[in-house]
Amino acid sequence: MEWLAQLMGGGAGEAFKGIGALAKDIRAAITGKSVLDATAQAEIELKLAAMEQAATMAAMQYDTTQMQGQVEINKLEAQSGNWMASNWRPLTGMVCVAAMALVFIVKPLLPWMVQIGGIIVGNKNTYVPPIPDIPIDQLMILLTGMLGLGGMRTAEKIKGVAR
Repeated sequence: MEWLAQLMGGGAGEAFKGIGALAKDIRAAITGKSVLDATAQAEIELKLAAMEQAATMAAMQYDTTQMQGQVEINKLEAQSGNWMASNWRPLTGMVCVAAMALVFIVKPLLPWMVQIGGIIVGNKNTYVPPIPDIPIDQLMILLTGMLGLGGMRTAEKIKGVAR
């Protein structure tokens, strides 16, 4: 209400100051923010930029620590005398490749090959029971994860970290 008193008691300059104060009060009421001078705004922006940079650095530090931990686990698995501990990745890769071959090569071609074979030997009533479906979407998730680990291992070999 100061603006009203200024408007009533002063001249045009005072009236404009009062209207400006009213506008600031309305904006603060609507947005919940008050108007800051340029110096205060610059200080807040600098602090915000510093906080964003610190958060980015912390995230990078976390990622680096996690990668180093995985490298240590890989080293321990490779040194283990247990066959399965050191060879589970290749075995999983072989299972993925076999399943992909079944889904994309054998399943589409087997009925056709049996049909052709039946025609060749003279038995035209050959029947191939359907091959069970393999959940290829889950297999692709596993395979892409393994390919990512393989890519990391290749990068280690290029950098000379490989044993």
